[in-house]
Amino acid sequence: MIDIISSIPNVPPAFIYFAGAALIPLLGMGKARKIYLVVLAALGLIAVALIRPQTNWVFSVLPGFELTFLHADSLSLIMGYIFAIIGAAAIIYSLDTVKENGELVCGLLYLGSALGAVFAGDFFTLYIFWEIMAFSSLGLIWYSRTERATNAGMRYIIFHLLGGCALLGGY
Repeated sequence: MIDIISSIPNVPPAFIYFAGAALIPLLGMGKARKIYLVVLAALGLIAVALIRPQTNWVFSVLPGFELTFLHADSLSLIMGYIFAIIGAAAIIYSLDTVKENGELVCGLLYLGSALGAVFAGDFFTLYIFWEIMAFSSLGLIWYSRTERATNAGMRYIIFHLLGGCALLGGY
């Protein structure tokens, strides 16, 4: 049994949620979407649970330039477990409360990018996930389509982009 588990390749949990978000619009609004979301929450939890310390998942972009989408150490695993558990709880809660697929897409992109930031193994990958997190949360804020939400979203994105610039400046 342990040989089977250790032979399963580690996929960054962020990619599971990103793929899940991409498929949400195809499912409609019925029972299939609810089952899909429960399976997605379970897959995300399993993906984090299968990661072992010192695991890396590197993607070569150009010769000499690699992005490390998964680098696990003890602290990132603890944070990954916390995000995956809270994310699964949020997905389960959303089954009956979220009526539109766009809100779920934004939520899943946010959850995936938060896990991507936790497991980012290099600065550029962290920055990519940071910005995905900013714009997916902006989508969640703007989803109510009120003037108040629009104004709050504008303030939020300005502060988040300033934070991204500070992140870049801190490098």
